[in-house]
Amino acid sequence: MSNYVDFFNDYVKKWYEIATSQLEQFHLWDDFFDNKPFSFLNSLPFRYFPEPYIGNPKSKKLKAVFINLNPGEGGVMQDVFKSPNSLSILDVFESNDMDYQKTIKSFIDSNEKFFDNNYFDKNKPLKNQLKKYKEENPTCQELKPLHDTYVWWHDNRLLWLKDILGIDDLQNLPSLNDIVGIELTPWHSTNFSEMVNTAKANNIWQYVLKPCIEFSKNIEEGCFKRGKKSIVIAKGSVLKKILSEKNLKILSNEFEELKDSNPIKPLQNYTNWYQWVYKCKDPEWTCFFLVYSKPGYDMKIAQSPEVIEIFKQILSDEYSC
Repeated sequence: MSNYVDFFNDYVKKWYEIATSQLEQFHLWDDFFDNKPFSFLNSLPFRYFPEPYIGNPKSKKLKAVFINLNPGEGGVMQDVFKSPNSLSILDVFESNDMDYQKTIKSFIDSNEKFFDNNYFDKNKPLKNQLKKYKEENPTCQELKPLHDTYVWWHDNRLLWLKDILGIDDLQNLPSLNDIVGIELTPWHSTNFSEMVNTAKANNIWQYVLKPCIEFSKNIEEGCFKRGKKSIVIAKGSVLKKILSEKNLKILSNEFEELKDSNPIKPLQNYTNWYQWVYKCKDPEWTCFFLVYSKPGYDMKIAQSPEVIEIFKQILSDEYSC
């Protein structure tokens, strides 16, 4: 979906131009708060590199499409006001012509090369392996600040996908280049509630849900797509509110295509799973948004044979939504 990619390429580039223009003002605030309490500088979302998505939206052979809440806490690796000597995603961004898609591709490829070349076992979670590696190689600076983001996606989405798809061959493990993972809002925070006001329902429809429907049409035939049906996996309770009957009525006044949409509902017989269905008319297509909403702040998705049965059931010819 080139329009989606072009939009966020322009969006992030413009963010960069405006954010860097605030450097002098930022240093004034930084000087003011030096040795003073109540600094708000770490809670400024615009100072951290926005991450609307990860993966490859242009891929014609995706393995899955995911929706998350927002990127985690911002830090040195995303800070537009970084010190000259700190390695960060901004270095990757600047070296890739300030093109967001090229930046994400470079970020993924560099991390995959690093973990492959240093003999990490990618069949297992990388978090503790990386911690041990850093302890044993304290002077290694190669992409070090950028590893943690990659590790999160690997441990929480790629390994989940590996088990769901039943992949045992190390050579065929899913890559971040094989998925699209979209955030409800691109701004960093320690808790989504800090950014909830940036996740307006009309924006979620235009820049998250609607693109996900199109991306899901490019998923490989199998676990998440069959015929003219596809599945998008989402985590977090926010979509339950956005896709409620009340909100959909409001949204349908702005977006004609939502007038016939039913509100999200619990998935019968499956605890913590919810379903919202969108039916495209031209061309005919049905996209199922399956939202896993277990209470708490854990962004992991349920993983069991029961979960695989959910996907089989929904994609079956007999399933009625």
